Amino acid sequence: MRARRAKRQKKVQSEFKEETEKAIEELRVDTVSKFRKHLDDITNMHNIFRQEQVTIQAEIRELWVEVAKTHSKFMATCQEQLDASEGVSEERKDRFLKALSMQSRAVKDHEKAINMLK
Repeated sequence: MRARRAKRQKKVQSEFKEETEKAIEELRVDTVSKFRKHLDDITNMHNIFRQEQVTIQAEIRELWVEVAKTHSKFMATCQEQLDASEGVSEERKDRFLKALSMQSRAVKDHEKAINMLK
């Protein structure tokens, strides 16, 4: 009876071991499959991210180039305005000095005329 019981217990243990090994192998295969799928998903997401990053960086670079061009135009316009205003300022100063000298002569002439009438 003991031999029979030992034999049956050995058979049950053997079946349990086989089922456990089979379940572990199925779990391993399933886990590896899921891991590979997630790895592929992450790789695809990373590739999409890199492509978008390159595109966005190119757009940013284009915007900075446009900003630099606009700034150059602005600086050229400012310089033209400054040069023009300096020229006008010099001309205005010359005219002002001529007007002052004419006024001074007019005052002197007026004084001479008054003195002549006396």
